[in-house]
Amino acid sequence: MVSEESSNNNKDVESTAARLTSHEKASAASTPSRENASASTTTTTTTTTTTTAAQEERLHKMSGVMGVYAAVILGSLFFIYSMKDVLGYTTQDYTSGFANYVTSPYQYNTAIETVTSPAATTAATINKEEEEEIHHSAAMCVIQKSTLKYFEEWILYHHALGFEKIYLYDNSDDFEVQDWIGKQSQFIQDIVNVTHWPGVKQQVKAYLNCWGRIRDAKSHAWISFFDVDEFVVIKDVKKYPKIMDLLDSLPDHQYGLAINWINFGYNGHLKYEDKPVTLRFQNRAVNETSFVVKSMVRSQVSPKMKNPHWIKYKLTKTKSVYMSRDSRGNVVQGPSNEKQEVRDIALYHYISKSLEEYKDRCNRGDVLRGQADWATMPWCESDEKVLGMLKVREEPVFDDRPWKLLQERVPEYTKRYT
Repeated sequence: MVSEESSNNNKDVESTAARLTSHEKASAASTPSRENASASTTTTTTTTTTTTAAQEERLHKMSGVMGVYAAVILGSLFFIYSMKDVLGYTTQDYTSGFANYVTSPYQYNTAIETVTSPAATTAATINKEEEEEIHHSAAMCVIQKSTLKYFEEWILYHHALGFEKIYLYDNSDDFEVQDWIGKQSQFIQDIVNVTHWPGVKQQVKAYLNCWGRIRDAKSHAWISFFDVDEFVVIKDVKKYPKIMDLLDSLPDHQYGLAINWINFGYNGHLKYEDKPVTLRFQNRAVNETSFVVKSMVRSQVSPKMKNPHWIKYKLTKTKSVYMSRDSRGNVVQGPSNEKQEVRDIALYHYISKSLEEYKDRCNRGDVLRGQADWATMPWCESDEKVLGMLKVREEPVFDDRPWKLLQERVPEYTKRYT
């Protein structure tokens, strides 16, 4: 490295001397004496050497700074990539009722895309002959762990709403659903298809397995991915008595239906009661509609599920990727819908239930995140902190739609509690 610098400096000196000699021949009158020329050459050489050293020092400093910038950028890109499957889920919009908490500095991608070309949305519609082979019904995929006491109500309600089959994945190690289903009525046993699916953080894997089974069998036209604390509510049951009535009203090019949460808080209940959830919790705050969505999808598409709130999919025989839309046709990208569209359909989310039940959830963990993740969450600390988040901050609104539907369509169940 040193010899290379000396060679470069010598070349600079030779070049400078050559230019001076040429200048002497062209302009003898203005040329200095040989001694002055020699001195001038020496000065130029010294200046050139000094300049080169300064440049080297500056380049060295710039290289160090650029290296730091590059390391920061690469580190940031690696972090973003490593978080790509959880962005959107870790910043959940649990609005009033129990929190406005933010679990990550990252926000949802809530951009709303407008499709302007009709051809682009209709060109890849599922082949009509293939569609006719699919059984005209809707099914639900759900995974559970230690929540069996809520399932009878949840299953009867959604079957009454028109969901033909419930695919229940049991995440417990000891297959607790097997014993539970054997004690249920023949009616419920016929509705529920049980699969043992143990392991940590298995929710998405179970849902994709369920989706593949239904798609391959063509056993249902639509699939939903809802939890046992979420109840589908059709606002106008006279216009849409069953879920397929509403789904049939959607255009052919709509492959997924995104449904916004409406959150229900703890309603002042500190302890668990052996009564239906939709009977115990019938008050919510005025502005309880959440940005968060869950989706129903046509079964004959190929799924890409980042998490239960964020589904992309494409038609099996095309490369085109589609997003969900809400019931009014707004395109929904990511796990949230800023439009908060709940005029036709909503997902009533009994997010906490009582204080006792909520703390039980903290202790047992979550089928998506696991027990260790939930145990460290700030909303799983003291009773005071939990109650501070659970309290309703606005005047409550009475809303008993799910319980009314159960009373009308499954009276033999509701009469036990009235």
